Amino acid sequence: MTALLPDIPALIPYRALLAELGADPWNTAPAAFRERCNALAAARALPIRFVMASGKRKSSARDYEKRIVSSGEIETRDSLHDLVNALVWLRFFEAKRAISLMHVAERADREGGNRSRRQDAATLLDEHGLVFVATDCKWIESVRAHRWQSMWLDARSAFVSETRSVIFGHGLLARLLAPYPGLSGHALPLVANHGCELDLAVADDVLARAIAGIAAPADLMAIPVMGLPGWSANQDALFYANASVYRARTENGLSGAKRG
Repeated sequence: MTALLPDIPALIPYRALLAELGADPWNTAPAAFRERCNALAAARALPIRFVMASGKRKSSARDYEKRIVSSGEIETRDSLHDLVNALVWLRFFEAKRAISLMHVAERADREGGNRSRRQDAATLLDEHGLVFVATDCKWIESVRAHRWQSMWLDARSAFVSETRSVIFGHGLLARLLAPYPGLSGHALPLVANHGCELDLAVADDVLARAIAGIAAPADLMAIPVMGLPGWSANQDALFYANASVYRARTENGLSGAKRG
């Protein structure tokens, strides 16, 4: 495995899975990685199979999700983005399936090709999302208010002991191979005493239920992930003084961090 990756806290929920696979999407031939993922899915009795797209291009978003729901086949091209997606499917099967089911149901309920706000939110989480688990709502309020320095410097020890952040979006996970200061994600907040075990970060079934309750992108929180304690080196006062990344929340709610 690439030397950088094991030290990134984002991979904690995936380390046992990577060990079980005996391979990782960063350093394994795509066909071989798909085969290992399919073997592990079968061993776990998961009703999914990772397959190559039938043509040169991937199916439309509609057909892609319908194929997953109807046959359990997930089109997986020879790209890091798609291979990492397979990894997330194996780790969070129920949550990923909840997203596919929601997309199919939303399209069936709407006329024309317009996407719903629920679909927009689910796509942000699926591509660029992370799960932010906290024992106290004050941390969720602080993230929404962009109190970066007070959380990650002044109250750093308490933040570390009372929260967990788990990468869920496969696009965001793939980008961690070459992270940059402004790398940002969309966080789904969960309170630990509502069924999430903090030590396990988040349970698959709990996350699936939370996804089913998403109504709009506003339910997610923008968060500059490289500022999370331990996710970058030298996180001192100067690090968090980067105003282009760690801005205070503005009246329109926009963050200074870049998305994904």
